[in-house]
Amino acid sequence: MRPGDEKDIEVRVRSFTTLPFQVLLSAEEQKGLEIAFRPNKTSGIPGELTKSFLHIKVLPNATALSYTVPLHANILLTPTFNPTNSTSASINSISNFTATVIPPLTIQEHLANFVNDWFNPLTGIVTTLSAIGSGILGWRFGIRQKNKGEET
Repeated sequence: MRPGDEKDIEVRVRSFTTLPFQVLLSAEEQKGLEIAFRPNKTSGIPGELTKSFLHIKVLPNATALSYTVPLHANILLTPTFNPTNSTSASINSISNFTATVIPPLTIQEHLANFVNDWFNPLTGIVTTLSAIGSGILGWRFGIRQKNKGEET
């Protein structure tokens, strides 16, 4: 990613329990990056996948380097029936995510991208038109040869 880029990455939490649960997701702040989960709190279905998205925005002043971002998941298991103690069991998990920031594009790279974006489609069109033109010329040449053969 480059300064100014944004990206959403799907995050999946799979449950291997038969209890309903809630997941609270968060990320540690990193200078040069804006990081947020959308949504950051979701309910899980037992035995199924629960999804969220990690939204990353590289700020314009971000330094080009690899950032290791600790991601926190606080999973709350909700008891189905517990008359004496209604508190939920809590599981905390930390995973590291690496985001690599590369330097902004140079003027030459911007120009090369512009040329490629504009002329690559034109190259395809020119190639297609050339193929059509060759086919028409070949067809016309074939007709002319056939007519010349009939005259003799």
